[in-house]
Amino acid sequence: MNSQSHSTNHSESSENAESNSTSQKRKRLIKIKRSSGKYEYVTRKQLNKLNKRHENRTKMRKRMQRIVLPAVVAVTTLLLISAFLFSRLKANDVSKTESSAENKTNATSSQSIERTGAIQISCSVLGATIYIDGNPAGQTRDESTIVKGLEIGFHEITLKKSGFSPSPELIVAQVVAEDTTPLKFTLTRGEGSSVSLSQP
Repeated sequence: MNSQSHSTNHSESSENAESNSTSQKRKRLIKIKRSSGKYEYVTRKQLNKLNKRHENRTKMRKRMQRIVLPAVVAVTTLLLISAFLFSRLKANDVSKTESSAENKTNATSSQSIERTGAIQISCSVLGATIYIDGNPAGQTRDESTIVKGLEIGFHEITLKKSGFSPSPELIVAQVVAEDTTPLKFTLTRGEGSSVSLSQP
């Protein structure tokens, strides 16, 4: 009986000693919570290592941010400036092209206006051939015949019809842009010889 009691007491004291040992070990350990949510006991040395590692990661992250962020801002700024300059250059090219085309159109239209004029020939005889600078340019159809599309400047105009002589025989007329220069011929049977200068 005493032997059994002694054995039980020894067992209990052994368990108490083990429990105290575990408790003392736990007191020397530090309880931490991992990012996964689990709790873990670590020594002071292990905790210092973990803190050091965390600090190094934080420093590295901040260093990368200091390097990467300005680089991203610089690249973005360069891209925006390049896009702005490209759009301005393109707009200038389009403006120059449009301006050049407009100038060419205006020059062409002004040249075509400046180079053309008309003469109005009054003659009572129908069917007389009109000569301008020695080239036939139609016939008199009515008492007043208009010849259009003549270049500006001075031109020699005469009328010819078989059996008739014009008076004057030749008119040197000045053709003006967008204007009609009036000329008057008289055709009589026979021959005549006179030259007239007509200016608007």
